[in-house]
Amino acid sequence: MKNYILRLWVEKLSNIYDVKLGAFRENSKTCFRVFAPNREEIDLVIFNENGADTFDMKKEKMGTFYIELESDLEGREYAYMSDEYVVIDPYVKKLNKDKTRGVVLFPKGNTYNKLDIDPDTAVIYETHVKDFTMDKSVPFSKTPFKAMAESFNVDGVEVGLNHIKELGANYVHLLPIQDIASIKDDTYNWGYDPEFYFALENSYGSPEDFREMVEKFHEKGIGVVMDVVYNHTYRNGSSVFEKLAPGNYYRMNENGFSNGSGVGSELDTSKDIVRKLIVESLEYMLDEYNVDGFRFDLLGLMDKETTYYVFDILKKKKPNILLYGEPWTGGPTILSQDEMTLKGTNRGKGFALFNDTYRDALRGDNNPNSIGYISNEIICRTGMISGIAGSIDFSDDIKGPFENPGESINYFSCHDNFILRDKLVSSGTPEELVDRRTRLAFSILALSFGKMFIQSGTEMGRTKNMCENSYNAGYEINCLFWNLKKENLDLFEYVKKLISFRRELKLDKFSSEDIRKKLLFYINDRIISYKLETDMGNYYVGINPTPESVESPFAEIDAEIIIENSIFTTGKYHSGSIMPESVIVVREK
Repeated sequence: MKNYILRLWVEKLSNIYDVKLGAFRENSKTCFRVFAPNREEIDLVIFNENGADTFDMKKEKMGTFYIELESDLEGREYAYMSDEYVVIDPYVKKLNKDKTRGVVLFPKGNTYNKLDIDPDTAVIYETHVKDFTMDKSVPFSKTPFKAMAESFNVDGVEVGLNHIKELGANYVHLLPIQDIASIKDDTYNWGYDPEFYFALENSYGSPEDFREMVEKFHEKGIGVVMDVVYNHTYRNGSSVFEKLAPGNYYRMNENGFSNGSGVGSELDTSKDIVRKLIVESLEYMLDEYNVDGFRFDLLGLMDKETTYYVFDILKKKKPNILLYGEPWTGGPTILSQDEMTLKGTNRGKGFALFNDTYRDALRGDNNPNSIGYISNEIICRTGMISGIAGSIDFSDDIKGPFENPGESINYFSCHDNFILRDKLVSSGTPEELVDRRTRLAFSILALSFGKMFIQSGTEMGRTKNMCENSYNAGYEINCLFWNLKKENLDLFEYVKKLISFRRELKLDKFSSEDIRKKLLFYINDRIISYKLETDMGNYYVGINPTPESVESPFAEIDAEIIIENSIFTTGKYHSGSIMPESVIVVREK
């Protein structure tokens, strides 16, 4: 009962937002403050070559402990002592090499040039810093942050950072790079195992390495998006939050910790102390490293009120910030559905959500055997039409969850589940049709209204050897082998041209009302065909997922060819049919 009453007391102290936590400098002093309302005593431990010095901290109002020391302690290792626990500071900005202690690190600020990209133009390239840089045939630096900023020309093709630039993506989405609790001794993991939200994963490089990496991307006109995990922590009862402030950070049910993530305890995002942690760690990443956006893992587990609160603060700080997340959970949660951040809760709110309805219509759901429209599942046609139209309320018959198309993240694969090639194979696509269906998928993706999202390597036929969940699979499965680019250069060039063509059409400039006025679908029970009015003229698109040629509904149009048989070409349009499993695009003369 005592702890329960204390939790309620702490939750109501909204002034906790004004209290500075962690290790920080004031004048020439080094100050430390930690939130531990359930504790009667907390000691500060400063480590040195001969052992450690211990200092009593003073308990303050709002459940914090504080001490200030006269010397500049930047670079020194430290921790807190709570009862029998030696605990790392939850607000630590850097960890020592073996992650057993914090390191005092003061803000450096960011003097680099800011990159100003309109997030509505987003073409997002998702990758992992190790996947992208661990091909042993390429002389990448051994430090992933440094390697991410490198470029090479190997056998006549661009590799590394210049590859993303050449492709035409204007954002790189990095799987989690904040400290990853499950990584020890440079092991591999996707990184959805957080605990220290202000610290970078030290096996990937130093804070300065990351700061310079972001600047290199900015020089290429590419924004950097951090994948962040505020739905759960790697540990629950043994986490630093529970050791210092038991009962104050997590959602609890009658059995203990609520586990809506399916992989760990849920952070209770409605609590002031948790909101403070989320906001301040994200602001720190903006201030220190000049990143350009955040992707939120399992955003469905963040209550809507907190989502709106956090996103409003971030948008005020960086008006052109790119914000998006997953509008679902990983399992049962005590958070009510009405409180969750789900599809539709972002209507008119200035952030985007992953559109799994679009994904499922295009290539099938996450069942390995499920197929979608690109594999001639005609039942998915209406869902695909809705996705092409931006998943908005397009007509009386075609409704969507979003107010405007920029609220939809359109994709066919990401790091979770099968990569596109393996999904096609698992669901029965013959090897000789994989390339055609891959081109069909990219064609639909590039020509759809909404934000375009690409999983690294799909643009060159990457496989993960049928591994559906490669979160810790390591080199052979997760490495992006760059020889694939040369082997599948035609596919890469096609995707590159699609992205360029998408920009020429200025699809990101269409409002919902524009789409309703300027997009006209032809009636057909198998193929998808439509007319699109643009500033550059009228375009006609035909998408045929069937194994037979199909008569074009716009065969009589006097037009020039842009794409035929899923290949960019030129010439007068004279064919009356759309080739099997392909896309055609023509421009009216």
